[in-house]
Amino acid sequence: MLVIGPGGGKEVLIGLFGEVEMITGVEVNPDFVQIVKDYKTFDGGIYSDFPNVEMVVEEGRHYVEQTKEKFDLIVMALPSTAQTQSIEPFCRE
Repeated sequence: MLVIGPGGGKEVLIGLFGEVEMITGVEVNPDFVQIVKDYKTFDGGIYSDFPNVEMVVEEGRHYVEQTKEKFDLIVMALPSTAQTQSIEPFCRE
């Protein structure tokens, strides 16, 4: 299972509950990944304590283009890209 933009890990958690053999999460924002790892006592260590979960900090489209891995399922729910990390383009004066 490939999860593009897992953020806080909801889709990863669904994969774990569904007993997915291997889950790769590709998150563009390293802060999200670190926060989930830091709060492992709250979230059950979904990014750090499961041997079948691998987190990659990278832009999702780039990862898909360069990886040799094959996935049975690709999930992309509300991902952000490097271009949409800032809210500045959406602010009006």
